[in-house]
Parts: sequence; structure tokens; C-alpha cells
Amino acid sequence: APATSTATAHMPGLYHRNTPTPAPRWAVPKQHKYADDPFKAVHADMVLRTSDGVEFRVHRSILIVSSFLEEEVLNTIQNSTGVPVTSTPPHDPQHRPIFYVKENSVTLDALLRIIYPSVESPRIKDVATAFSVLEAARKYQLVPAIKATKKMVAEHAVINPMRVYVMASQRQWGDEMKSAAKATLGHNIQKRFSQELRDQPYAVFEGLLQYQTTCGKAAAATVGNLGWMESIAHGEKWAPCWTTCDNIPACRESFDAHPRWFEHYLDAVYNALQARPRGDTLGDDVLM
Repeated sequence: APATSTATAHMPGLYHRNTPTPAPRWAVPKQHKYADDPFKAVHADMVLRTSDGVEFRVHRSILIVSSFLEEEVLNTIQNSTGVPVTSTPPHDPQHRPIFYVKENSVTLDALLRIIYPSVESPRIKDVATAFSVLEAARKYQLVPAIKATKKMVAEHAVINPMRVYVMASQRQWGDEMKSAAKATLGHNIQKRFSQELRDQPYAVFEGLLQYQTTCGKAAAATVGNLGWMESIAHGEKWAPCWTTCDNIPACRESFDAHPRWFEHYLDAVYNALQARPRGDTLGDDVLM
């Protein structure tokens, strides 16, 4: 076969056809398996082989249209393997190029199912897997997968905010840190000092504690000054019971002061909001 010209050899996406490059050592298990449908289609035109030796037959066009960087996604896939872009990747018996990726099969399967049309998106139940998929989606700039996986991580933050916050802070992912920090407002992290935080630098815990303290003070301030209640009452043509219930001693003790039961309630709400500054705190049974 004629040698490829120097100009052609350095064009992205074009490879030396007469100098195939072997896969990196970490990417070559002695045996490989095949992924489940739809990633073993005979009409696929390229192969992605994972670090744990699972082969995914995929369609180049789907990867390209799903990526903000279009054809650059293919270069990213090849560069991530350590195989030079100017070299020819190995091929399978059907002459499909094989690209070895560092992601494992669980991560790649979830990632591909998100971007493939007519395939149900997976529900990722494990926090670590959700982060792995989001990391891969960002690396390959697969826009639909980035959006979908960010939403999954935010859902995990509601259930396990401490772990999500720690994993996001390790990667310096601002959006995920914010959603996890907001979710921690339903927990007293000083009492629930989780194992994830014990293993982290103190600055991680300090930043989260400072955020909770600031939010707690802001939420409790709404109880310390009830001026906002007057504007709502005026707009709704409503008034608190202690200004209207003249015949109920328990409700109205004087015209100028709140009844004692309400003062006790406000004290309890104030303390609760400082500890857990969230709207649903007001519905706690202990405050009723």
C-alpha cells in the first residue's frame, strides 16, 4: 500500500494505514467480552474496548452528533488511550477500528445508553458510578450525557449530601458542590460528622460548616423580626389571631404582645432553623 503523505498523517481523524499502533498495555486483557444490546450491532462502524475488557460496538455518527466538539470527540477517545492520533488504531476482523478507553464497562455502558436514541436511560443508583459517568461525559464533551448525569448527581445529593459534597470538592466541581451543600442544610453536620468528612482536609468541613452557619442565621432572622408578616397579612386581608380573638384568653393575652404559646413556638422555630435552615423544617412534628 502507498505510504500516507505527511500532510494527511497530521490531519485529525486520519491515520497511517500501514503502521497500526498496538493498544497500551493497561488496555489489553487476555480475553474480552461483548457488551449487551444495542452495543453489539453488526452494522456498527467502530469499537470501544474498556479497561475491564468489554467490547462496545458503536456508531461514530452518534458520538459525533452528541458532542459539542463534534469530531474532536473521536480524537479525545484516541488520545485518552495513549495512541497517537497520527497512527492507525488496531482493527477487528470486520475492519472496525478499535479504541481502548480507560473507563470500565459499567461507566461506558451508562454513558452510551444516555446518548443513544431509542434506548432507555439508566438509573444510576451508586454515587461513585454517577460521578464516573459525569467525569467521562465531560472528558468526551457529550452534551446530553453531561446534562442527564448532572441531574442524577443532584438527586444523589438529596439522599447522600455529605458524600456528594466531598466527591465534588475533590474534583472542584462548583455546581455539584453547591447542590450538595444546599442539601446538607437538612442535616446537622456537627452531630452527623460522617466518615467521608473525617477523611478529608479540615478546610472541606470548615467551608461546609460556615455555609450552614450563614444560612442558619439568615433563616432564623425571619423569626426574629416578624415585620414581613404584616405585609402578607395586609395583602391577604388577614391578621394574626392575637389581634382578633378578643374572647379567647389562650389566644389573646393582650393587645400589645404576642401570647406566651406563640413566643415559645417562635423560640423553638428559631433554634430549629439555625440547626436546619430549610423550609420543610417548619413542618417537623416537634414544632407542632
